[in-house]
Amino acid sequence: LTFSLLLSAAVIVVALALMVPTQILLQLYVPKLKPLVEIVCLLPLVFPPVVLVVGVSDIYKAAQPSGAATQGGIVYHFLTWIRDSNHPLLLVALYVVMAMPFVYRTLNAGIEAIDLSTLVEASRNLGASWRTTLLTVVAPALRTSMINAAFLCFALAMGEYTVASILLYSQPFPVWLSQLSTS
Repeated sequence: LTFSLLLSAAVIVVALALMVPTQILLQLYVPKLKPLVEIVCLLPLVFPPVVLVVGVSDIYKAAQPSGAATQGGIVYHFLTWIRDSNHPLLLVALYVVMAMPFVYRTLNAGIEAIDLSTLVEASRNLGASWRTTLLTVVAPALRTSMINAAFLCFALAMGEYTVASILLYSQPFPVWLSQLSTS
């Protein structure tokens, strides 16, 4: 259970760290790209998780060393490192991709509900840095949508069975729960 909680926390942090600045930049500076980014962010809903896992498996097959005497290249060692069961960064990356549609829509609804450009302009005119503006003005205004996005990421990471099972991870909660009945 602790493993799954840490995995969920990592997914929440990475997803919010990627999507909050992206949403803010889209809203303030490049609103013409919003439809394109929305389509890209909603693509994980179109493809089932099995397709995602098959794609990742093909990348691993392509990176494997071909001969018995070869040690493998840097790409192979990197892929082996991120797939390690002690720190499954691969699961975090895949869960972030799978959670992207939910995080995008939740944060977009929060940003559309506030007047972001006025808040940022007022903060910057009063002499606040970008970091201060994001942490003390924008983040509190988006608190509810960020909490909702975090709950959606948590639910996905705690309940996702398919990806972890196919990639042969045994520590995530749903896989462990499934294996518990057979032991």
